[in-house]
Amino acid sequence: MYEAVDRKVEEVLARLLADGGPDPSFAERLAATRAAHARLAAHVLETRAALLPAGSAAAAALDKRVSQADRRLHAALKSLAALRRLRRPAAVTQVNVVATLAT
Repeated sequence: MYEAVDRKVEEVLARLLADGGPDPSFAERLAATRAAHARLAAHVLETRAALLPAGSAAAAALDKRVSQADRRLHAALKSLAALRRLRRPAAVTQVNVVATLAT
């Protein structure tokens, strides 16, 4: 079972890193790893929540944990996106203004 989990995390990690280009930085790798682990945690909690009867105290507690895991996943993906924006070259736009004088 652990091998399957490891394979899934590696698959998600590879997909996240592939989206960023050929040579990700260390920080990007770290953020992508964090996002892959957060995705796994959210998935496990969502699966467990689906097995509980709706309205029970255990379901409410697990729903809170699912929400927290979703927020961690969102934060990890947001960090990864910010790191990728920093790596891109800045776009330079030049605007030429020509004034015409009415005579």
